Amino acid sequence: MSDPSPSSANYICRSGAGALAAYTTAYGQEKAASMMAIYQGCSPQNSFVTASNDYGKTWSGSSQFGAIVGFALFGIMYLFTIVRIILDIFKRQAEYETMVAEDKRNLSDLGVDVNALESDL
Repeated sequence: MSDPSPSSANYICRSGAGALAAYTTAYGQEKAASMMAIYQGCSPQNSFVTASNDYGKTWSGSSQFGAIVGFALFGIMYLFTIVRIILDIFKRQAEYETMVAEDKRNLSDLGVDVNALESDL
């Protein structure tokens, strides 16, 4: 016997002990238990014709305010983050250049010709 489906004649549109008994008779105890673990309810045919209310179509004033403030705050924080990253890059570059200049000075103090090394590179 084939598995039940909404389009097959074997499908039982009910739940509870009546459905379990009918499934047990048709498919056996193990198959009936697994079938009852799945939702077996049905919707009336007329419910497919009736449109549901669209509650999210119109926003209240507080919803609009929250969306505008949220997006604005996100945009401001996004720009702030980008600016801080760029400033950090410039700060680290300046620190690096200072460290290199200090190392060159230390090498010169030790008697190493830094300009000759730099031209070799």
